[in-house]
Amino acid sequence: MLNHSSAFGWNDVEKCIITTKDVFDDWVKSHPAAIGLRNKEFPHLDDLMFVWEKDRATRANAETPSDAVEEMNLCDEETHTFGHEKDEHTECQKDEESDHANQAIRKSEILDSSIYSQVCYCCYEANEEMKGISTYFKKQIESGDRKMKIYDELIKLFEFSEQEIMDVGQDIFNDEYKIDNFFALSKAFRRNYVIKHLNEIHPN
Repeated sequence: MLNHSSAFGWNDVEKCIITTKDVFDDWVKSHPAAIGLRNKEFPHLDDLMFVWEKDRATRANAETPSDAVEEMNLCDEETHTFGHEKDEHTECQKDEESDHANQAIRKSEILDSSIYSQVCYCCYEANEEMKGISTYFKKQIESGDRKMKIYDELIKLFEFSEQEIMDVGQDIFNDEYKIDNFFALSKAFRRNYVIKHLNEIHPN
């Protein structure tokens, strides 16, 4: 749905903010973070705004982008109604209604800017959250891969029994610091490292 007198609108089917390229290019000069967002789909925008908008915290006066654009349309309709009801014979009424129309236009422009700012902010926050989640899972995968290699590396030392390998492997396996230390050592030093741990596990 495109606001008739506003430069921006919200397409509730495509879940994106719509505007002409010229208007967007002019607007993005003062909002560089919004580059690339014209006609970009935001299928989960309502959910994101539920999380981040201040008024969502109290569930008071909560408003979706389509609600905001609808409100702009209502403002426009009020403006058109004022225009049809003008008293052409009263100059004072003309000036007063003109002021109302200008205020409605300014309000629409503010709402347009507010919606786009909220979209940019939500996209930025969502992107940061996804980066954090991606980093976390990457570390978990790397840690899991190294843990699987511990026993392979211990077996390569040959001189230790299966029970000794299992005891040392379990001891190292449960401590990230010990895992880092084990893989930091060259193979020549790993033998002494294993002996040290065996003495700690089974002191004489």
